[in-house]
Amino acid sequence: MDAPSDIIQQFVTTWGMPHMDFFASRLNCQIANYVSWKPDPSAVHINAFTLNWGGGKLMYAFPPFALIGRILQKVACDKAEMILVYYFLALYNYNQSSTYR
Repeated sequence: MDAPSDIIQQFVTTWGMPHMDFFASRLNCQIANYVSWKPDPSAVHINAFTLNWGGGKLMYAFPPFALIGRILQKVACDKAEMILVYYFLALYNYNQSSTYR
């Protein structure tokens, strides 16, 4: 799943063009320079966690939700600048309005 291109364009207009797209593939990359999870002939690197994310360059990531905590730690540790996109899924208990007798 990838972020819609009009949303990406809003990010670029607001914060500038990111240098690299982390956690992408050739099918869903939003930026020409991307880092893949698995070997990919078009990727500039494999496994974003092995790179230093600092250096004053803006990065972009739309990772799996399970990696958000690890990514935030890496951003803080490397003093990185990143556009981090993720889906927030609110779960509701629809049975709360039920009356029990």
